[in-house]
Amino acid sequence: MIGLQANVNYHNVAMGQGQDEIAMQKLELGSKEGHWVMLQNIHLMPSWCAILEKRLDAFAVENSNPYFRLFLSADPSPGIPIGLLERSIKLTNEPPQGLLANLRRSFALFNREEFDERDSKIKSILFALCHFHSLMLERKKFGPLGYNMKYPFSSGDLRDSASVLYNYLEGSTAVKIPWEDLRYIFGEIMYGGHIVDDWDRRMCGKYLSYFMQDDILDEMELVPYAAEGLSWKSPGPGTHEKYLEHIVREVRFNVEEAAMNLTEEALTEESLPVWWVKLGFPSTRPLRSWLVNLKDRCAQLDDWFPDPPAVPKVVDVSKLFNPQSFLTAIKQVCCQNQKLELDRLHVFTEAGCGSSSDSIAIHDKLTKFLMRLMQSPQKLIPFRRQRFISP
Repeated sequence: MIGLQANVNYHNVAMGQGQDEIAMQKLELGSKEGHWVMLQNIHLMPSWCAILEKRLDAFAVENSNPYFRLFLSADPSPGIPIGLLERSIKLTNEPPQGLLANLRRSFALFNREEFDERDSKIKSILFALCHFHSLMLERKKFGPLGYNMKYPFSSGDLRDSASVLYNYLEGSTAVKIPWEDLRYIFGEIMYGGHIVDDWDRRMCGKYLSYFMQDDILDEMELVPYAAEGLSWKSPGPGTHEKYLEHIVREVRFNVEEAAMNLTEEALTEESLPVWWVKLGFPSTRPLRSWLVNLKDRCAQLDDWFPDPPAVPKVVDVSKLFNPQSFLTAIKQVCCQNQKLELDRLHVFTEAGCGSSSDSIAIHDKLTKFLMRLMQSPQKLIPFRRQRFISP
């Protein structure tokens, strides 16, 4: 493994005006000496990307150093040459869908040990900042209802805002938090630097005026200007783990409480409220059966929650919101662990009846059998078989 050192054998260049010559110098050096080169935001220079593609062709002819590696980052852009994309190993990094998933990902940007060492005021404000960042990202999916224009908000905006927060509050002897300064920096510079529409800027300011105030230091309502009944409060200052647990558990759907709020008509006709159908999982079950099924779904996730990396031996895929994504993930994990080819891996699903213990026993026997097959000299096409219990 190569020991990478910045500006020694690892070079990082943020592309922009005047950076093309610097980038080419680093590429020439890296190709000869076997260095690693990272070029960020190449979509900002589409005409230069064609020059980059030709230069890479020349490197291939010249037999560059075998340790030379080039990494590129870009937003989706039609200006990036097809040939450059075809020769690359592509990784995509998209924001998760849903406010909760965005909040969890935003909060995960901050190191656990460093977070726990921060002052309680900084912890509370940083959590509110993560929530604000998640809202700004989530509004993008509503198109013109979310913003009048498209804005490239990213995790970098959140990290930079957090750095400003640390600089303002750490080591400060002032008793009063400079809320007005923080609101201006976050709303007019960090996030506001992307915003060009006056109404979008006004919306951003309204969010910050709601979150950046003394109430956030205690348990504060995090759903701004919400209708009656929709509520989610911020946790009191605590450890990094406490905040993560709050994100995961506090937003869960309370079946019993929701059932008490059902209309008399829904209870009589055993029908689901319209907004339940719109937001919930696809189902044709009547109300009573739907509630039982929802409890079972939550119970399955609760059993899995204590140890997420450990995939259960038996999973009722009918109780997952998107079963196909689970099966795809199983294939990917299997390929990574056993060094298999993804396009040669198949999942066979056999519907049957039986207990969970029976299924586990069958799973163990089948796993041992498949391992013997894969170790045989016949080189059979590897596959993993998952047997699931029907509801």
